[in-house]
Amino acid sequence: MRYLMLLLAEFAAAARADDAKPLDPSDCPPGVQKALRCANEDCDSQDGGAVTLVCVQ
Repeated sequence: MRYLMLLLAEFAAAARADDAKPLDPSDCPPGVQKALRCANEDCDSQDGGAVTLVCVQ
């Protein structure tokens, strides 16, 4: 799970680009949806914010 969080953090860092667009999790494959749910649960359990997946082109 820590590797997933690291991967999501890298996506978040890349998302700081001007053209970053939030993705609707329902448009993602089931595995990505599950990973986002787990990441949000982990963040919530540690009083963190919501996880957002973005697409940088």
